[in-house]
Amino acid sequence: MKYVPYGELIQLRPCNCPKYLSCKAPIFPLDPGWFKRTYLKGESVCFYMLEAQKSRAKSRLKETVEQEIHRAVCIVIADVKCIYGPLGKRLDRARRTPSRRSC
Repeated sequence: MKYVPYGELIQLRPCNCPKYLSCKAPIFPLDPGWFKRTYLKGESVCFYMLEAQKSRAKSRLKETVEQEIHRAVCIVIADVKCIYGPLGKRLDRARRTPSRRSC
């Protein structure tokens, strides 16, 4: 498998996120330096990371920007879960809860 740098896979930046101004999540997949950040148990979690864990997530995210955010989440989610234990547990729990986004 050929390695492709993260920055080449994701063209969007955090300011492109519709929730950017109100979000307090320290780990965000559009942030090129997300792996340098820290996450403490109980901190906010990215809405799109939580939604990506739910069934049919891709079909609920209809806007082009949201689809790109979903793509970015799918690229980094396994690494996020490995690096940030408490965040990984929170994302796993999100799989069992209903979506906050209407269909």
